[in-house]
Amino acid sequence: MSATFAVLATVLAHGTAMAQDTPQGQPLSVIDWLDTQPASQPLPQPAALLPDEPDVATSGSVAQVTVAPLDGQGPRIIGLVPSDVTGLPDSLWTHSDAQSLTRKLGTLTAQHLPSAQSLFYTVLLAETAPPKAKQKRSSWPELMR
Repeated sequence: MSATFAVLATVLAHGTAMAQDTPQGQPLSVIDWLDTQPASQPLPQPAALLPDEPDVATSGSVAQVTVAPLDGQGPRIIGLVPSDVTGLPDSLWTHSDAQSLTRKLGTLTAQHLPSAQSLFYTVLLAETAPPKAKQKRSSWPELMR
């Protein structure tokens, strides 16, 4: 036990002697080359950058803004994929009854063929006018719930 104590005392004495070699207030470094690096030089400041392009605006006036009420009857096109991408007409659902279309879409089974799945999702995601509602005016997204 006394041998262990002697080794421990030697290590501690050696460590405090090494710690006294560093300047006061400086942290000890585990990596030697960090202590031997020269002082960093200040970076040169870049010259003022002036763009070589003409002014963008010809005046500071505000452009004319067109305003329309949100509750007005505007074109109601619903969907995510435009008709020029899908190839389907905007009037795909307009002559359908909303209730029967909802019922028929709800009874469809899972499509196992990749081409059938692709066509099914294309039809569902196409931007089209909503179907007619017979009894009360309801929105197409509410019917799809």
